[in-house]
Formats: sequence, C-alpha cells, structure tokens
Amino acid sequence: MKAVKVFAVVLLLASFAVAPALASFGTTVSSVTVQNTGAAEATVTFTFYNEAGAAFTPDPLTTDGTVSNPFMLDPGESYELYMPNANLADGKYSLVIASDQPVVAVSNVVRTFGSLGYNGTFAGFSMGSDEIYMPSITNNCWGYYSELSVQNTGDAATDITVDFGGGLTATKTNIAPGASAHWDFATGAPPGLGACVSAIITADQPIAAVDNQYNQAGFLQTYNSFLMGAGEWGVTALYNGYYGWASSLDIQNVGEAETTVTVAFSDGDDDVTCVLDPGEKCQPYMPNEKSLGTTLFAASVSADDPLVVVVNAANGTASLAQSSNAVAAGGMMASIPAAYNGYFGWNSSWACVNLGAVATDLTINYDGFGDYTFTGLAAGETLEVYVPTDAEGPTAGNRSAVMVESSAAPIACTYNASQDALIGTGDWAFSGNAFAE
Repeated sequence: MKAVKVFAVVLLLASFAVAPALASFGTTVSSVTVQNTGAAEATVTFTFYNEAGAAFTPDPLTTDGTVSNPFMLDPGESYELYMPNANLADGKYSLVIASDQPVVAVSNVVRTFGSLGYNGTFAGFSMGSDEIYMPSITNNCWGYYSELSVQNTGDAATDITVDFGGGLTATKTNIAPGASAHWDFATGAPPGLGACVSAIITADQPIAAVDNQYNQAGFLQTYNSFLMGAGEWGVTALYNGYYGWASSLDIQNVGEAETTVTVAFSDGDDDVTCVLDPGEKCQPYMPNEKSLGTTLFAASVSADDPLVVVVNAANGTASLAQSSNAVAAGGMMASIPAAYNGYFGWNSSWACVNLGAVATDLTINYDGFGDYTFTGLAAGETLEVYVPTDAEGPTAGNRSAVMVESSAAPIACTYNASQDALIGTGDWAFSGNAFAE
C-alpha cells in the first residue's frame, strides 16, 4: 500500500529557555496522538524537523528506549507521545508521520505562564496547498494574540506570504521542506494590522498552518488552516449560556465576489445573515444573535460563494476557551483519536451531528473497551456523550480512541476535554475535530 503522510505543524518540545516565537506567553510542551484507521497493522514512522529544516528520525523514539521508530499499530489502535519523553534535544519541531496504512493525528499543546496553564489541540494534515485560509487572526482582539505557524509540506524551500488584505502582508523567506515559519503577533505584528482580521497565505510549495490564539488572562484557542472554501458548512455544537459557555463564529469569504452568508440554527430560531466582500469576515456572537431559550444547538453556514468557518467557545466564569474548524462535508464514519476518563486528570466528551436528511443509527466502538449502537439520531440533531459516564468507554484512569459509524446519513463529530481539578488556574480545556471517512 502507498505510504500515507500526515503533517503536524509546529510540534513543541519543552525548553528551559523560552523559544523566541513564544517569548510573550511562557513555556510550552506538547503531545501527539496517532491512530490507525486502516484495516491492517500499520508501520508508523515519526520524522521531526527543527526550525532550520534539519530532519531527525530517532530510534528509539523515546528516551526510555521502549518505543522503536518505526513502530506498529493495530487497526483502530492509537499511540500518544508526550514530547518531553521523545528522544530529541529540547526545542521547537515540526513533525511528519509516515504510515503504510491510513492514519490520523492530533497534537495537544500545554503552556504555562506564571501560575496559569493554557491548553489547545490541532489536527495533522494529510496534504498541503499553495494557498490556504485563516478566517481568524488576532492582534489584541478581545485580548487575544495569534501565534501563527506555517509548515512547508513540499519538497523544496519556499517563501511564505501572509496577506491580511488592504495591501498589508508579511513574508518569511527560504523555509526548508518540513520546517515551519512562525509569527508572534504579540511582539511582531505588522504595523497597521487591525485587531480582529483574517488572512490568505500563499507559497510556491504546498503549506499548512495552525494558529494558537492566547489571552494572558488564561485563555487559548487553536485551529487549523483551511485548504479550500465551500458553499456550505456544518457546525456540530454552538452554546448560548450552556453551563456558562458562549460561542461565536469567524466566517470568511474566500471567493471572488460579494456574497450573503446565512447561518441557520437546528432549533428553528431566526437565521443570522451578513454580507461579505471578497476576503472579508463576519463574527456572529451567539448571545447577541439568539434568545436564551436554547443553550445547545447545531447550525449550518451557507453562501453562494466559497467560505471558511471557525467555531469558537469561551467560558468566562471558568476561564476556558476553545476553537475548532466547521465541517464542509461529513462522512459515514468518524475517527476520534482521544477519549479520556480521568486520564492524568483529563475528562472528555464528544458530539456528532447528523448532516443528512434522514434519521441514522450510530455504531460506537471504543478501542480496547466496549461498543454499542445509538438508534434514531434525527436529521440535524446532535448526540453528545460524556466519556466518564459512558458505560462502554474507557475505564477510570484510561484513554481510548473512538470510531463512530453511521448507518444512513453523513455525520460530523467534534470532541472536548478538560482538566477539571485545575479549572480556575488557567485554560485547562481544548476541543478538536474528528476525522471523517
């Protein structure tokens, strides 16, 4: 079988000295989780790239020598590498994962700044593009600042240009294959940049990006770049006072003409609309757009021209924030690489929305644990599952990967995790997108 490559942008390994791109907001460590979604045992190889583009394929993969590189994963199995345990020097790395079976991967980011902790997650990419889209770039936008990392996923060095519109750009040159360019908007935003903007990023090689958005009050939101726009997007879950959570959307027009955007809600509440010029964005905030009658709901975002959409949520009382990408097209199966039940203090939930026009049944399988079927998920409705109370999920203190298969309609899924005992000492929560198949 042809090898599958997954690119993880700016994977970070702990450093006692604060890396230059992180100087404004403390010290960061991360982990990466890879899951075999194929039908046969996978041979998986991790290759890391430092900021100069030098490649490292350490074998053994871990400092204790217990994990080889490459290593094997059974179908449905996942493996998590905590980067301080990797057999690498301290520093900042990008990662390429190669496998002879289909795999998916996510990276979790943990940052400390004084007494506060910040957490986020982003997904690996199976490909890049020479033009990518970022609907949310923050430059003191409600106190948030972006740390943008763009990886060269091609096979030659390239210059990378970030276009914010209005003739304002930022460029970094000669980025080696596998390496990433970084922009810290708290310390090096282009003069004249607005507070809440969007961007289009280009190069002559394929690229992919992730944006970590920090607020020194203790919030972190992380999301992936978009490789293309679409005329319709699904949003698995939005909040309006749901256990203290409130949601917003960043919607960017990446087409070539003015377009009218419509946000339609699953609870039947009035649509929200905005008119966008090419490159422009709008930011519907749910407490400003909806009544307090419904606190948890799904939505669709549509227009005649291509859009990209990021979903944000924050809980001001608990100092928690998270972001995820909206979904342009679901699948009949979703892979969720991580489900936690008190795993090093982490608990998680996941949610799947029925994107089709008919009801569907969901078959749910936790790798190494149980499985069951949820029947009759209506069109447009969302199933939300809290892992610690799911009888078939991982037992206390453990983690698992989840496969969700739909019988009759496409679905899209997301997941959330929190370190409940540490709430109040920073943003100990993150969310991510499941992988549709």
